[in-house]
Amino acid sequence: MLDVNDEDLESMRFFTNDLSPAVSTLYDYTQEMSNYVANFYILGPNELALRTMYWDTPLTTKRFWRGQLVAAGAAVPECLAEWNEGRLEMEVEELPDRVLVKVVDSCMGVGDKFLTRGTHYNSRVEIESLMKESYEGKGCILLRVVRPLPRLGVHSLDILTARAPDGSVMLVDVIVWSGSATDSSHSATRSHMIHPESGESCNYGRWYNPNFVGTGNEGLGVVYPGVKEAVQLALSAHQNLPYDWLKVIGWDCMITEDGSVVFFEGNLAAWRCPRRLFLTLPSFIFFASYLA
Repeated sequence: MLDVNDEDLESMRFFTNDLSPAVSTLYDYTQEMSNYVANFYILGPNELALRTMYWDTPLTTKRFWRGQLVAAGAAVPECLAEWNEGRLEMEVEELPDRVLVKVVDSCMGVGDKFLTRGTHYNSRVEIESLMKESYEGKGCILLRVVRPLPRLGVHSLDILTARAPDGSVMLVDVIVWSGSATDSSHSATRSHMIHPESGESCNYGRWYNPNFVGTGNEGLGVVYPGVKEAVQLALSAHQNLPYDWLKVIGWDCMITEDGSVVFFEGNLAAWRCPRRLFLTLPSFIFFASYLA
């Protein structure tokens, strides 16, 4: 597992730039290019893998990831209906009061929409009309909304796993996004690293995303139950993936209101690795020795 200490994280926030003009220019260039350099370094010249950096291919849609997770024994949100080729295909007799729509080939929450009975729909006909208006030409799944354990609030655990050339899979690290004022973790305002055995938030994740630069002590020392088991499920799912170019995977999951773990999906971790790769010299050596 990648080990980063407090001093490393304090000195490498990535998203603050109070340098001199000359050094600042180099810094901005390095920050921009690091994504492309790191991904080519990790993924190599595989065209399909590089294309998947930006958009899920037909091979790796949300249906694919859900199937892989279920096969590994992980729980996923119940699929209530699917939107395919302009038709709503119901999996249940009646939709509940809250529904989450996800576009099957998007990532980073693009296209996600929470729907509420009485506000967005009251009947199947109204749902179909809304889907035609908002998702014409797209494939979608409509999921039952999963609520977090109340003391944790809305959050997302990001479990990063990596496959070595010899085929073995290992954990890189676990990070949590938290502090969201909405139903989506994409509105999170802080990030912490999670100990994979105890599930306790034990370090800052300011380097992960510009939204997390202001992460402070709030959220440190919080225990997320079930993390150890979630890590094992993620490792198992990665080990059984059918495509060898899926070298680094970020698995998104949440601790639910009954204390269990629900996985939402996996993603090729193309945009999650560069910051880790260039975080510190030890982290670069880690990736170089494990993935090269």
